Amino acid sequence: MSRWIVLIALGAWLLVGCSSKSARQDPVPPPPMAKSAAKPTPAPLNTDPKPATRPTVTPDDGKPQAAPAKAERKEPLPSTRPKTVGKGRCADPKLKCRIVYDPKDGTPEWVVREAIRAALTPDESRGFERYLELLVADNKDNDRAIGQVRAYSWHQFRKRAASYLEDPALLTYRLTRLDPPEVGPGVEQIKVFLHSTQRDSPAPMTLKREGGKWLILYNSL
Repeated sequence: MSRWIVLIALGAWLLVGCSSKSARQDPVPPPPMAKSAAKPTPAPLNTDPKPATRPTVTPDDGKPQAAPAKAERKEPLPSTRPKTVGKGRCADPKLKCRIVYDPKDGTPEWVVREAIRAALTPDESRGFERYLELLVADNKDNDRAIGQVRAYSWHQFRKRAASYLEDPALLTYRLTRLDPPEVGPGVEQIKVFLHSTQRDSPAPMTLKREGGKWLILYNSL
């Protein structure tokens, strides 16, 4: 009988001990916390010295197109005003500057054109004979006077004659001034100023009315 009591007591003791051991076990650790999202890495700075390319422009049809390029700087258009050649080109409209195309026979303008034609004649002797016909009588009344004309005024005139022409084929020239400005019936002497590409100012030719005709008195062309 005592043996059964001992066994029952031992069983009860074992049961109590297992219950106590089970109560003393370590608590279950909590589930791990979710890791926080990684911080975004900043984009590297653009160290390329080249400028960023322009974005493309997409029209309504959906096809990408290149952005329009920057408009290039255009040079100013050249002026349409005529160039001023030399200092004697009609700065004052009162001077009646004009290009003489087809002057009327016997006029001062006609005498000037015929003198230029004579100076441009390839045969110097033939050209000089024609030039003498356009001079007043006092400038050719003797051999000495003719020799002086040929050696001085004619010699210089031949060298510069082409510089007075606007169109060599038409023998047109630029008349910059008349002095006096009007050739009336009472005018007996007149100065005709011509533009030259070889001179800084207009050069004059003085004409005199003699025997009803205009003839050359002085020639500074």
